[in-house]
Amino acid sequence: MIKERLAAGNDVEQCKSMIVLKAKQWKGTHVEKFVRPRTLFGDNFSKYYAECYAYHRENNYFVDDKEENIDRDKLNQEIDILLAKIRVLQQYYFFLIYQ
Repeated sequence: MIKERLAAGNDVEQCKSMIVLKAKQWKGTHVEKFVRPRTLFGDNFSKYYAECYAYHRENNYFVDDKEENIDRDKLNQEIDILLAKIRVLQQYYFFLIYQ
């Protein structure tokens, strides 16, 4: 599912940002449990992807990292941790379905 989205030309970094944005937006809500690949990269992917892009434009995230002192390494570590958690959740989900 994710491979197909990337093969369609969607940017890896933008996909990571979309995952982080949805996780932040949904944290502590009844939809938090849906922060998983099937939901994020499924039928509503285009909507979530566009929403992330719009969010970043509205908040001026498209700036030079050096000027803004953004710690890209820390940000990438946090994204990698989130992606790892999503993979674990996905494995658990498949375990529950196919047990």
